[in-house]
Amino acid sequence: FCDILRLSKKLGMRTSIGTIGTMLSRPGFAETVLPFLDEALFSLHGPDAATHDALAQREGSFARVTEAIRRCVLIKPGFGAFINTVLTRDNAEKLPQTIALADALGAARVDVVALVDGGVDGHAHAAQRGEASRLLRVDVARGAVEEGRVGERDHRIDRHRRHAHERAREVAAP
Repeated sequence: FCDILRLSKKLGMRTSIGTIGTMLSRPGFAETVLPFLDEALFSLHGPDAATHDALAQREGSFARVTEAIRRCVLIKPGFGAFINTVLTRDNAEKLPQTIALADALGAARVDVVALVDGGVDGHAHAAQRGEASRLLRVDVARGAVEEGRVGERDHRIDRHRRHAHERAREVAAP
């Protein structure tokens, strides 16, 4: 894994992973990988262990993911710690506390994906396209929740994607 990240950086690529935080919560692994990792999207589904662990169906996962986020931000200032949370009837009312926790942990962004009824055999699934899509990008800044400064952004206007498109145009230019 680290070799792939190292090569990616050598080639000038931006590196990003989606994670539940298990490995990044381990000190030795985090110190080895972070020099080659620009950002990570951490799954965090509630503001406390009871909520998160129940939704993740993994006891202790809240402690690991919050430790991983803290560790990454501490070891590598400016690290892109992003949060992904799936909104369900079990955690929807706790969204403000989840965003406040993300802010306290040093997250730069929170992505909220709404869970919708339907899907295969009537099971709920995360909405990903069309009218059912409820993907929100929420800028997390100190005091944003309390001051009502939490704003929605279209997911296509993410600065990293914008940068990637600009870079692609530069490379393709004659």
